[in-house]
Amino acid sequence: MKKAIIITMISMALLAVSCARNYSKDLVGKWYAGKATFNNNDLMVTIKPDGALVAEITNADVRPVNATYTLERDKLVIKFTGFDLSYRIKELDKDLLVMESRYGRITWKRIK
Repeated sequence: MKKAIIITMISMALLAVSCARNYSKDLVGKWYAGKATFNNNDLMVTIKPDGALVAEITNADVRPVNATYTLERDKLVIKFTGFDLSYRIKELDKDLLVMESRYGRITWKRIK
């Protein structure tokens, strides 16, 4: 009897893991990532389906920064030249992206 319960519990856990949400389609788009400077310039991030990411500061004389990203289940890794940023997606829908890293929580809003 104990064996049957343990096998059932393991099966349910494996099923839950295998049904993890695929965020790849929902992640693609243009996002408002917050204020970038004290001059109220905005940080905009464009995520493309081919694994490319572009970050730009609005109304500033700064060129956009190109990066790439990888997504494995809920783990998003953004790779800039020289460093990587790693996040866990906590919430993602048509309007909002909430991520956490070891440094804190980040919320982006989708640009329509």
